Order: sequence, then C-alpha cells, then structure tokens
Amino acid sequence: ELVIGETGVVTGDVFTESALVSGKIVGNVTCSAVLHLTSTAKIEGNLLVSAIVVDEGAKIEGSCRTQKTSAQEAAARIVEIPGYESKNPKKREAKENKEDSSEQA
Repeated sequence: ELVIGETGVVTGDVFTESALVSGKIVGNVTCSAVLHLTSTAKIEGNLLVSAIVVDEGAKIEGSCRTQKTSAQEAAARIVEIPGYESKNPKKREAKENKEDSSEQA
C-alpha cells in the first residue's frame, strides 16, 4: 500500500495495489484495488482504478476510469491521452525517440 502524507509530493507515474493519498501526485495513477483521496489530495494526471474513494475537497485534474484488473494488466492498457504528456521522464524520452524516428522515415 502506498501512503502519501499531506506534504508529500510524487512526480511520476504510480502503479500500486492500493493507495491513501493526502498529498500531491503529478503523473498517471494505476491502482488495482482502492485509491483513497483525502480532502487535501491533489492529482494532476489520469486515474485507472478498480475502486475510488474521494473525500470532499480532493482535487483531480485529469480523467478517471474504473476497471477491475490487476496493476500489471492496467499498466499495459494505459494509452496516450491526447493533450496529456506523461510526467515520467522515461515515457517522455520514449515518445521523443518515437517521434524522431518517424520524422527520419
């Protein structure tokens, strides 16, 4: 289980079974069980979860999909969403490399 306190900040995509978030996540979140966002939570990214609890005051800047699946299956199904750039440096690098190779062709 992932726990992020009120002053905690995570930058990057998160893959976990369950999470209790009171701080901030800048990146996509994939959760195979329950994602609980407390009143002080702020998510800047897209959510793919099996179940979600959102306390009054929590903020989500992105989309949210619920789907019963394992974390590995969910991670494999995440697709690029138009207008959203991953906060994960490895994904940005892979995307840039893909764009460079298509420009050369």
